[in-house]
Amino acid sequence: MREAMGKAVSSTKIVFGFKVHIVTDATGKKAINFCYSNGSAHDICFLEKLLANCTGTAIGDSGYVSSDRAKRLMEHDLRFIAKKRKNMKVQNTAEEKQQLRIRSRIENFNQKFKKFVGEDFSRFRVWTSAKAVIAIGILAINLGF
Repeated sequence: MREAMGKAVSSTKIVFGFKVHIVTDATGKKAINFCYSNGSAHDICFLEKLLANCTGTAIGDSGYVSSDRAKRLMEHDLRFIAKKRKNMKVQNTAEEKQQLRIRSRIENFNQKFKKFVGEDFSRFRVWTSAKAVIAIGILAINLGF
């Protein structure tokens, strides 16, 4: 602890929120890649990092939609599909809508993850504790616990 203006101040950085970005396989049973960020970071910043070694088709959340990034992913043989927002000029094709139906598998993984780590896992006071619990939770699900 250090003294500041007559009051004790902790040197521990308090984190009030963070996000976990997870890529699962097509079945939604195993995580392929994941990363975490603070709660105020924009989702789109992590798209290319998460999908760096992937090819084929990726289905994701609308928070990751960006035509520039989708074009860059296509250069690496990866097609990214997300539900388009209503105000977008180009809407999803019938084929994309069909593929988006398996998105529930991804949500099943997220539910398992939340159940494993607990509902209040985002209330950790320091990053190291939160990161450890996230990594252990994903590993445990991948191993079938």
